[in-house]
Amino acid sequence: MGIAGNHAEEAITVIAAGNAPTTDIRMLRLATQYPWMFSEPHLGMEMRDAWFAVFEELCADISTQLGPNKRGIHWRQLTCEGNRPFWYWRLGEEMDLCVAMVRSITGPSFKTMNPAADPQNKLRDAISKLVKGAQARAYVCGMLSIAKGEQV
Repeated sequence: MGIAGNHAEEAITVIAAGNAPTTDIRMLRLATQYPWMFSEPHLGMEMRDAWFAVFEELCADISTQLGPNKRGIHWRQLTCEGNRPFWYWRLGEEMDLCVAMVRSITGPSFKTMNPAADPQNKLRDAISKLVKGAQARAYVCGMLSIAKGEQV
């Protein structure tokens, strides 16, 4: 399901606005379908052919997990090392972890605190699990493609 009008044009413009613009038509289609995932500058969008179906399914799964409140999630970098995919993402600022200084008689210490919007980190953990699972499936798909002599 695409989105109509200016939103589609904005998604295409935005995905090209990163430090490493992409014109991969597959990514442009995903940016049109899930504009919030591609709405921020990125460090590169490298996607191997063998991985794309898995990544597309991952985007749909994340969208379902988020429900109507998309919470600012976006892809920071899609890259690979060897034949292994690495997909980096970030939630919006309201979902960032906080660092607090705690004063005590022994001196100050620092404590990492979960965001008020997700105090148990359930959403971050759920998305992390989805991404890690998809990366593992993509790796297997890539290795099967190599074994068959296909282009990865």
